[in-house]
This record gives sequence, C-alpha cells and structure tokens, in this order.
Amino acid sequence: MPHLVKWHEELGDGGLAVVGLHVQNATTDAVKAKAKSLGVRFPLTAGGGVEGLKGGGIPHCVLFDHTGKVAFDGHPKDAESKVREAFAEMLAEEAGGKPGKGITAALEAFKKGGSPADLLKKVTALKDGAEGKEAKAVMAKLQSGAQARVEAAKKGLKDDPISAYDAVSVTAVKWKGTAIGKEAGDLTAKLKEDKAVASELKARPVLEKVRAAETALLAAAKDKEPGTAEFKKAFAPQLRQIEQTVSNLKKTAPGAPSTVAAEEIAGKLGAGK
Repeated sequence: MPHLVKWHEELGDGGLAVVGLHVQNATTDAVKAKAKSLGVRFPLTAGGGVEGLKGGGIPHCVLFDHTGKVAFDGHPKDAESKVREAFAEMLAEEAGGKPGKGITAALEAFKKGGSPADLLKKVTALKDGAEGKEAKAVMAKLQSGAQARVEAAKKGLKDDPISAYDAVSVTAVKWKGTAIGKEAGDLTAKLKEDKAVASELKARPVLEKVRAAETALLAAAKDKEPGTAEFKKAFAPQLRQIEQTVSNLKKTAPGAPSTVAAEEIAGKLGAGK
C-alpha cells in the first residue's frame, strides 16, 4: 500500500489513476481506519479483480499504460521502474510521440528516479521552437489534475467553500513555486477568510483529539459496549472530558462538519447521557 500512496501523491495530477481492491476479511470500518492511517487518498473497493492476469499473493499490483495495455503484473515493490516508464511514455505521447532532446533527456532522468518536480523544472526551462510547444504539452499534462481541482474549487467557492479550501490548499503545497501553485495559494488565502472555512479549521484539531480519545477508550473497553451503563461507569472521567470538549467546540465552531462529527462520536460513546 505505501507504494500506491506514493505513486498517487506524486503522479496522480499527471494522469496516473490508482484504485485499491480490498479482498481480505475485514470490516468496512477497519478498512477505513487502516486507509486513513496510511494516508490513502485514492478510491478503495470491496472486492474485485482483473480477468486474464496471473494474480496471486497479497499485496498485488497491476499496471495499465495509457493505451490500456498491461505493463506490469506482480508485487508492488517490483513495479516502480515500470510505473515510471509507463508514465514517461504517456508524457512523450503528449509531446507528439517523438519529443526533442531536452524533453527526452528529462524523461530519461525521471525514469531513473527523478522526481516529478525535477521533471517539471527541466521541461519548464524548454521554451524555444518546436520543443517549447512540446514542453507546454508535457507541463499541462503533468499539472492537469491540479488545474482541474483549482477550476472546480472556483466553481464551489460559494456553495461548498470547505471542499474548495481542501482542494486548493493541497494543490498550493504540492505545486509551490509554479503558476498553478500560486493560483491555488491565492485562493487558499481568500478561502481562509470565509466564516465556514475558518470555523471548520478551528474544529478539526479538536475532532482529532476526540477521535484519539475514542480509540483509547474502545481499546481499553474490551467487552464493554460503548454507551451502556457498564461502559459509562468504567470510563466516567474520560467521558466527562469528552463531553466538555465537545460542548466547548459547539460554542466556538457551531455547525462545522468536524463539530458535528465530534458530537456523533460523543453520542456513540454515551458522553453527556
């Protein structure tokens, strides 16, 4: 899984689509918790597979290139070079199929382990003649996902400012020092002034503390069911603390999504009841 997380974070904006298939015996909540702990930001499905592949073993990775052809089928730890090669071939195709020496050299360096940021920097420097046009095509593809997020955020500024903030703040950090990064940074600063966004940002750290308290309680509870009289008696001090924390949060960040989530956790545990 760490390999998939890394590829998604580095290459997702350039067109690499990562999908995880969960095929082990675990609850949905357990899968969600594990995904969160690993920093998974790509889609996960319950079950699934691909016909005609050798399969076998967990974890397992199948890579399709931009033409739909299987480029790799095996353990994720062995896929790094194939992922880079397939991604570079896709970018070369964006540049017309036979790019100039500068772009070719930049793509070769990427195949050997260079970062997407280094690749972008090298390609950005190519501004003259035909290769300059090819460079623009490669740059646009590399940042296509980021550009799409920024455009979607602009449309959602009024209707869903919190989601817009989440989208552009990530983009601003990831693409710092580039034109799209600056645009995302400017939007991030603007959205921080929105009341709903400011309230949510205030509530998020508190929600994480409530979640940590919940995790600790559930681990200590063993066979005691949350919300029952036995549970509340055993963990009365902790539940009072959670109740007070959530009560204060409702005053400082009323109605924020994270505040609502904290209230739900407190209710499930029986805090305040």
